[in-house]
Amino acid sequence: SVRTISPEEAEREGQLILLVDDNPVNLDVISRQLTSLGFACEVEANGVAALRAWQTGRFALVLTDCHMPEMDGYELTYAIRDSERVSAGPRTPIIAVTASALQAEHDKCIEAGMDDYITKPVVGKDLKRLVDKWMSGTISMEVDEAGCEEKIVAGAVDPEALKSMFGDDPATIREILSAFKLHAAETFVETLDAIDNETAEGVKQAAHKLKSSAKTIGAYELGDVCEALEVAGLEEDWDTIRKLGSGLTSLRLSVFDYIDSVV
Repeated sequence: SVRTISPEEAEREGQLILLVDDNPVNLDVISRQLTSLGFACEVEANGVAALRAWQTGRFALVLTDCHMPEMDGYELTYAIRDSERVSAGPRTPIIAVTASALQAEHDKCIEAGMDDYITKPVVGKDLKRLVDKWMSGTISMEVDEAGCEEKIVAGAVDPEALKSMFGDDPATIREILSAFKLHAAETFVETLDAIDNETAEGVKQAAHKLKSSAKTIGAYELGDVCEALEVAGLEEDWDTIRKLGSGLTSLRLSVFDYIDSVV
């Protein structure tokens, strides 16, 4: 069974979700799904109220409907991304909850600055996969058959990667992760600067530097994105570079949050 986590606990742990939908049935169903999966959320019925809530800085992730009165999900995303650019603050992962299965709708979500999307009716396992993917350190408390609680930390870094090399040596693993974070912080800046300046060679070189070290520490998703960026830089494929680059900041936060939880 999954332990229920309160919004207050989730906020303290940096795991609180903002759920936005003008349909009260959708709000009720999806909020119940999140609770049953071990997550905590607060709800808003339109984009204007959601933007005010997001500005409090309490939320780690936004799940939003696309089509709403007053301010729709796309406008909400534009407003959040503009605010993040002005404040140079961290990037909040935004997942669209869309009734459309059309690729054009999904493309529109990504172009608006959203990180991912899920189609209604929302399937629980798909919802869990996406929240785990975009919110590193997501905590579900599962009780095993012996009645012991086991903390499961989701996905940005595979903890077994370094253990397979160094065994159960937490001091060494902490040193390696700390060193990676220092290296990666510089390289992320280089990568994003190269994208902003439209320097394909710079994108290729920076992504190459980050690729192998990311995979070494078990940050496989980051490593795969860097590998794709390296190829796109070589081919000067700016559509792919921009698409991959738009999710790079949230991926960095996920990896760094994991490292901070260990170090």
